[in-house]
Amino acid sequence: ADSDPDLVWSNNRFSFDYIPDDVEFESSIPVEFGLESIYPSPFNSIASIRFGMDQSTDAKISIFDISGREVTVLHNGFMQAGHRKIVWNAESLPSGLYLVRLESAGRIKTAKVALIR
Repeated sequence: ADSDPDLVWSNNRFSFDYIPDDVEFESSIPVEFGLESIYPSPFNSIASIRFGMDQSTDAKISIFDISGREVTVLHNGFMQAGHRKIVWNAESLPSGLYLVRLESAGRIKTAKVALIR
């Protein structure tokens, strides 16, 4: 067995990805900075947030409720350029509309998502 901690293993029935960081990396560099998709939307407890980083720099991904209160920070720190994905577990939050905010290098992108129980 390979002892590489970044090992990705799969077969026809299921797959296992070990990602040592809280943010998954996809190697191609995007054309632009921003939020690409939130899936599923609306969601029940867990959503996958895909976004693009056009440069390697500090970035913050945070979640706000509809009243503008920050309810969680998914990532705050250095991030490599490329297409990225992070998973948001919202099990402890009530149903409602939320804003996903991506901040980096003085730029801000937001997207709205509905949590439905």
